[in-house]
Amino acid sequence: MKRTRKARAPKPVASTPRYVPSKVFPVRSLAGATPAEQARQIASDLTAPEASATRVIVAAEGKSVAGEWLDVPGTLAELRRVATNTTAGDLSHAEAMLMNQAQALQSLFTRLIERGVVQESLPQYEAHMRLALKAQAQSRATLETLANVRNGPVIYARQANVAAGAPMQVNNGAPAHTGARQIENPPNQLLEPSDDCLDDRTQSGAGACDPPMEAVGAKHRAKNIRR
Repeated sequence: MKRTRKARAPKPVASTPRYVPSKVFPVRSLAGATPAEQARQIASDLTAPEASATRVIVAAEGKSVAGEWLDVPGTLAELRRVATNTTAGDLSHAEAMLMNQAQALQSLFTRLIERGVVQESLPQYEAHMRLALKAQAQSRATLETLANVRNGPVIYARQANVAAGAPMQVNNGAPAHTGARQIENPPNQLLEPSDDCLDDRTQSGAGACDPPMEAVGAKHRAKNIRR
């Protein structure tokens, strides 16, 4: 008679505790604080920059797949850490964020173009193309912002003349001569004809240089008198 071996029961596997994210904003309590001090502390915690950002993230991701794993205290701590590093001069997180945003906008531009080219009606085609070009423009603006963060803004400065020893004339402050004559328009005035002006002066007498008219003598007559 054959002996049958009993099946061994599987060893119990230690179950790992399930991660349960917290959805409650942590509010610090001050030991021995008065109600007014505790109220100010709560207001300070809820109006902090990282708290405002966390509220937006929770509202945006609350019903998504990522929202199930979103932990409010952990999000607050991470945002506070990033802000502290940025204040200290570490811009790696900001640079990575801008680069990822530009790439996401590029993907959005590509998808809108793909959906736009298969549209049959002109309004739908135009709407998709307009949104695609907006995504492209925003991606370009994001890359320009990233370049300014990494290299600093471009400064357009005038030429600096530096002389060693002898003085040098610097004409940077003088305005450039355009070569065109400026025409100044006189103010509007009431114009009158020259013969309508009234001369209110009295009549003057004849002077020595204006003798009375006399007949021309024989000495000054013409030799050939034409009739």
